[in-house]
Amino acid sequence: MLNDPEPPPQPWWIKALGAASAVVVLTSSIVALLGPGDGRQHHVAAPTPITQPPPFCDPDKGRGLHALGAAPLDWASAHVAAYSPFGIITRWNPDPRLPRYRGHEGAVYNSMATFGQCAVSSYYIRLVRPSTTKAALRRALKELPADAHLLWHRDLSRCAQYQFVSHRLDSQLRQRTPKFFATSALVRLVEAPPGAKQSVTRIALSLNDAPSPVAAGDCAV
Repeated sequence: MLNDPEPPPQPWWIKALGAASAVVVLTSSIVALLGPGDGRQHHVAAPTPITQPPPFCDPDKGRGLHALGAAPLDWASAHVAAYSPFGIITRWNPDPRLPRYRGHEGAVYNSMATFGQCAVSSYYIRLVRPSTTKAALRRALKELPADAHLLWHRDLSRCAQYQFVSHRLDSQLRQRTPKFFATSALVRLVEAPPGAKQSVTRIALSLNDAPSPVAAGDCAV
């Protein structure tokens, strides 16, 4: 045994203990070199605060409108939801006198759309019976602030178009968001059959940026 040129293998736990001892010695050497009084301070960098963009629209401003240009919550407080097949309520104020829609009562207000969550931007009114242009226009003006006045009007083959401006409508919208550029309301009195001036059946209203008549669009609802 004494003349054996190769020492007997060491158990695994002895090798592991030796490795652990080496790690401890190395760590102690590093700490000794640095020393507790080296004056160094290690700071964790504070996270950079995330700047939130300003809200696109503040629906709590410019309150008081309940028709075209109203904040959606104000519109909902003044109207009754009707059957809408796609989940989003686009039809309001059911009326049994109107033709039925998919087995449900017809609605006075249809295809209501909003500008984000900021404002009711468009819809059309279904009339119970055909109306004259004059009577339909009186009905349309009930959807606008009292200070609305006519900017221009033109007659097309299937409708008459009227562009109204209102300081109150414009100021209420701009209070809610500076990104809203609508300054007027486009009213379309849709006739059926085409060209029959005494048979307006729908009144379409939409917020608009006061374009010239050429850019105002057609009679499609």
